[in-house]
Amino acid sequence: MPKTRAASAFFVVLLGLAGVACQRSANQLVEEAEREALEQRSQLAQHLYSQALKARRSAPLDRLRAYVGLVDLSFNQLHDYRMGVAAALKASEEFKDIVSEPKKMLRDVQFRAAQVARLQLQDEETAQKLVAYFEGDAGLTAEMSLEIARSYMASQNWERSEAELLKAWESAKSEKSCLYLQKIQLDLIQLKVLQKSFQSAIEWGTKEELMEGCRRDESAVLFELAHCYELTGEPLKSLEIYGEILKKSDDKARVEFLMEGVRKRMKEKEVR
Repeated sequence: MPKTRAASAFFVVLLGLAGVACQRSANQLVEEAEREALEQRSQLAQHLYSQALKARRSAPLDRLRAYVGLVDLSFNQLHDYRMGVAAALKASEEFKDIVSEPKKMLRDVQFRAAQVARLQLQDEETAQKLVAYFEGDAGLTAEMSLEIARSYMASQNWERSEAELLKAWESAKSEKSCLYLQKIQLDLIQLKVLQKSFQSAIEWGTKEELMEGCRRDESAVLFELAHCYELTGEPLKSLEIYGEILKKSDDKARVEFLMEGVRKRMKEKEVR
């Protein structure tokens, strides 16, 4: 088919879609968008979600579903992180007083958008705005509390970060989540180092059994402890721990490099 005829045909299809969209309810548009997203037709799904948000006949739940779908689509298929975060912010403001089950749907979106804002966009201010919408909610998971803590850590609010990490710790114990206990332990050690509370960092690091059947992330924690001991003026203890790591490490070059750094700094202090 000649290019001009193909372009004309595509334009007709778009006009047809626009005409149909004008006649559909938000619920119908969202359902169609969800089907298109499942088929990986991302651009069309985006168009339908946008039309649903502009539709005159739109129940609040349909609008929320459109926002949620647009956020999912932006993060998982379009990889347009700014658009997804912007949609999450709009939904958060529009539905800030929502309750019951839709509140959980919105909170999940806010949580994911906060992670994307902090990690992909490195936008601590926006991440903070998003967690502020749900940080006071009851029944937060360890994962959500950890994200709140990390958003405060990124903005150097050490006190709030510690409070949220301790909440996350209790949630992880209630959930019997070894994975999150290990993550939170590491974050607490790192936070204490940032606060220059090295002894407290060491106390957290020497907790070997986090709960029954769950031990610390041995390699990661030992690296943190070795660093802490050097900072507290105990380089020999630091070298001893690096020696333990070296015996089991697959990346011996990295460990030897760190050990050499400690020895070099010891010699520099001796010269002084």
